[in-house]
Amino acid sequence: MVSFVANDSKGILPHEIPNGSFIFVRPDDDYKINDFIVVYKENSSKKDYKIKKAEEKEPLYFGRIIMIAKCFIEEDFRRINTRGYKYGRGSS
Repeated sequence: MVSFVANDSKGILPHEIPNGSFIFVRPDDDYKINDFIVVYKENSSKKDYKIKKAEEKEPLYFGRIIMIAKCFIEEDFRRINTRGYKYGRGSS
């Protein structure tokens, strides 16, 4: 399983996925039409991904989204993006 942090800095996130949410993906997992999946962006020089609903054939398929979790506290999202996540409050 692979996880990503949703980021809307390059445009609007699709399907009402909130910015800063955690996206959990199973690479190369079987999918059905209309499942939410992650695909490689076309004509991209680096590993850029996008989220879409699956169609019958997906030549740029990366994996199937199995869960999305929203972080509701903005300060926690900033901490995750800048220093990495610390488990628990007040721990060092």
